[in-house]
Amino acid sequence: MILPLMALAWPASGVLLATLSRLNDRATQASQDDFRQPVLALSLLTATVTFPMMTWIAIGLDFPVRALLHPQWQQALPLIQLLVPLGALQALAAYNGSVLIARGHARLQFHVNLVSSAVLLAGFFASLPFGIHAFAMTYLVIGAIVAAGQIAAKLWAAGIPLREYLAVLTVPTVATLAGCGAAALYDLHPVTWARWAGMSLAFVSAVLFVSALGRRPIARAVRGLLPA
Repeated sequence: MILPLMALAWPASGVLLATLSRLNDRATQASQDDFRQPVLALSLLTATVTFPMMTWIAIGLDFPVRALLHPQWQQALPLIQLLVPLGALQALAAYNGSVLIARGHARLQFHVNLVSSAVLLAGFFASLPFGIHAFAMTYLVIGAIVAAGQIAAKLWAAGIPLREYLAVLTVPTVATLAGCGAAALYDLHPVTWARWAGMSLAFVSAVLFVSALGRRPIARAVRGLLPA
């Protein structure tokens, strides 16, 4: 669940903070659009990677776990499938801190983190007596609410309308759905390595095909983040 955070969002947050800080240094020449574009570009690239990756983990990890690991590990599969979507959402929310700090809202960032931590801890302790599945479901619900709040704070600080933000996520979302559809048409529950490889290939091919069709915004996002 935290793979997108460790591998992508946390390192990229430093890049975003540096980019926005440079814009602040020349604030008289920087327009509101100048601040929006790096946030939108990084959100698009993050979604392009994490949406399909986390979805594949949810649908593609079942057979390898059953084939390679001890049967007791199979009990972890429903928990993985439950929590990996939250990992993609948290990766988008992780840029909240960089945006708020760069825009001069460090105190608000502190309060957002404080409230988020308090709510998550309260949920943890409240769900502990009810078992691991209730614990995971509680974390999913509360974590999603917290991540949505952090994304809202990020959009407010960067001056990004919600409609524009959702539009940026269209290509990764459609690509991921296309991958799910292709995997389901091939075999969503493979019982051999050949079938599993075929299902994985169908998923990846559909994702890449749709991403290629929508490559213009992705290419613009990459160019926009490269040093001038």
